[in-house]
Amino acid sequence: MRIGDCGLRIGTTGSQERSGAGTRHNYSALRNPQSAIVAGLLLVCAPNPASPQSLPPLPDTTGFGVHVLALARAPDNAVWVGTYGQGIFVLRQGAGSWEQVKHSSDTTTRSISFDFVHAFGFGPSGEIWYGTVGNGWGRSTDGGKTWTNWELKQLGPEWQYVAPNGIVTRGDTVYVGTADGIKLSWDGGTTWAEITDSSGAVTAPHPWGRLRSQYVLALVRGSDGSVWAGHLRGLARSTDGGRTWTEYPTPVRCPPPGAECVNRVRALAPDTGSLVWVGTERGLYRLDPTRSAWLDKQGNPACPVGPVVKGCRVDLPPVQALVRAGPGQAFAATRDGVYAEDGDALNVCDMTRSVSALLLLAPGVYAAGRPTGVGTCRIDQRLTLVGVTYQERPDTDSRGTRHTWFGRPIALSDQPYVDQTYRYGSTMGGNFQEHQGVEFNNPDGTPVHAVGDGVVVFAGPAEQGANTPTPSPSATTESSRGCSSFRRTITTPSSSCRWASASRRATWSRWSATRAARPTTTCISRSTPRRSTPSR
Repeated sequence: MRIGDCGLRIGTTGSQERSGAGTRHNYSALRNPQSAIVAGLLLVCAPNPASPQSLPPLPDTTGFGVHVLALARAPDNAVWVGTYGQGIFVLRQGAGSWEQVKHSSDTTTRSISFDFVHAFGFGPSGEIWYGTVGNGWGRSTDGGKTWTNWELKQLGPEWQYVAPNGIVTRGDTVYVGTADGIKLSWDGGTTWAEITDSSGAVTAPHPWGRLRSQYVLALVRGSDGSVWAGHLRGLARSTDGGRTWTEYPTPVRCPPPGAECVNRVRALAPDTGSLVWVGTERGLYRLDPTRSAWLDKQGNPACPVGPVVKGCRVDLPPVQALVRAGPGQAFAATRDGVYAEDGDALNVCDMTRSVSALLLLAPGVYAAGRPTGVGTCRIDQRLTLVGVTYQERPDTDSRGTRHTWFGRPIALSDQPYVDQTYRYGSTMGGNFQEHQGVEFNNPDGTPVHAVGDGVVVFAGPAEQGANTPTPSPSATTESSRGCSSFRRTITTPSSSCRWASASRRATWSRWSATRAARPTTTCISRSTPRRSTPSR
């Protein structure tokens, strides 16, 4: 059988992309250096669907593609796309081209609050909700023509970082998962209540429920109407609208804090009944809360819930998005492509492997959001790679970059990854000045460790609006930035920590933190509001 009969455009098995760091190789599904081939390849071709649905390419005015962060379908079948820096694209039912919705500085237009959008939700009366990476969220009742926004003025300095796909509707109640907890409203946003942890409950104006951690990473509504929240300390489920929660530890294969033993929930998708798919940084799991067990590939409750789970994991690259494909079926989006629930890789629809968003368009057809746009993939015409599954690389693998000069300022058991939206040297799509540091989004009270031994080489004002104190032990510093002020309590026996941001994100530059003492040195943020506006 010829591959062309399946409607696939394979072309070559690999391509090269040139970057400043060297050459990066992108491979199709026929040649994947990160896969373990334990059986032969079996090519399967299914009949063509009568009228497969496909999406037109997103308008690209930059030449670099449109970086997609979120995909969602509204009840009226319109497809909504959230992007990095280019706002929202909407494809109405029957339309052949996309509409673009962007932020405007003209307040009379009632536009969205920020062009970095990675969450959508849809209410029972046609309401459309969106969430942003750093400037709150909004709601439209006229199909996206005008928006009511909740940002700094309405929210204050917190609650502005919405979790990826972090908006859920349940009847007339909307839940917005953020880095400060969950906001919920049952009257269209006229009033709000909060679900947070013990620290956040101190300042929450209307506490409704309590999670183990306020830092929400994923949010979904179960098939049985329950609400699931993945957070920095595990997974939680509520069956009463968020008033009470049952907590489950994040599944790990060995006790932390070793690098191989730390895991976090990154994506959730409902299965049948009370079951839920749990996408993590170390693979895919499925949880049955009624039997308090993790299920194996056959759906058997093989692994009891506990601090350490041996087995019941489908080895995958870090999961970035999940969609339910049917009872007992799910597709996972990863940086290395799309995988089925059994760990088998699906076909590669283009040469950009990384997938950040997924949307099931029709039986056998899904849309994949990528850093370069949206691609439409026909699953029933895929190359089924029988026995070709992902094999996790050991930490000793040279392809996994390991920084040898400094330690991370954030412990592995917290949130140790650099914020990807405003990386070193970037301008976040031209919104800010060139970034002179890196940022780590974390909850209040997270210990910030010095990155290595050394001496203080700089102390004083840094970028505009930022303060760089050299504190004495147990010193308290105050400063202001824009229209928001902040206070930081720094506990350190003999060290100096350079704070280069008034946001809740701890920012470190070339002179970020130095210490003469050993790793007992920490800098602890007690109350550190976020950046208030998308301008510096």
